[in-house]
Amino acid sequence: MFCAAQSGGMVKPSAFNYKWLAQLDARVPRYTSYPTAPHFHNGVTAATVNSWLERKDLSEPLSLYLHIPFCWKLCWYCGCNTTITKTYAPVPPYLETLLAELALVVEKLPRRGRLSHLHFGGGTPSLLSPKDFRRVMAAITKYFDFVDRAGISIEIDPRGFTASRAKAYDEEGITRASIGVQDFDAAVQKAIHRFQPFEMVAKTVDDLRKNGVMPINFDLIYGLPHQTKKRLLKA
Repeated sequence: MFCAAQSGGMVKPSAFNYKWLAQLDARVPRYTSYPTAPHFHNGVTAATVNSWLERKDLSEPLSLYLHIPFCWKLCWYCGCNTTITKTYAPVPPYLETLLAELALVVEKLPRRGRLSHLHFGGGTPSLLSPKDFRRVMAAITKYFDFVDRAGISIEIDPRGFTASRAKAYDEEGITRASIGVQDFDAAVQKAIHRFQPFEMVAKTVDDLRKNGVMPINFDLIYGLPHQTKKRLLKA
């Protein structure tokens, strides 16, 4: 996966260094799995994890990742832990479990911690309603303090995104929005089962900017069906 950051104007395709890009084509553990799968085994129990938390040095700030494992549709390239749902019904019970787990983790820490980074991933974290997103943020601020200039980021699927979500992100202090674009070519989007016209992405960016959510980055993927250098330059 190749992530191209952009916070102002679009990056010109001609500026791409393809030789450098080729160097990134290596087989490495999935960035979404940490620790990586080979490090998990039956010897790691609840007692093991609790002992780690109880001995945690909180003189340094913490990073917190919250996973929202739901999507409205399945992208055919995806290998992330998610569940496809046609309704919002499974989300509130999951949040109950998530917040209960958060409380259990905090209970084992030696004292109140500080966060330097908070990231919402998925799945589709932007699927959360503004009300539920605010509820999760309220729980986090109940248990943790934020250091100055802490990074609070969220992954966004422009399909179904609303201005009310952008407003909630601004009010709750989101400092970076990561928009899943993957590719602007219609043939590629059809092949990966993720159709989102350029205008849809542009509206999402506009809603975020109008609500003061900056910077913004695009997630782009190379190696998808029908992708060629010519199509990339055209897109």
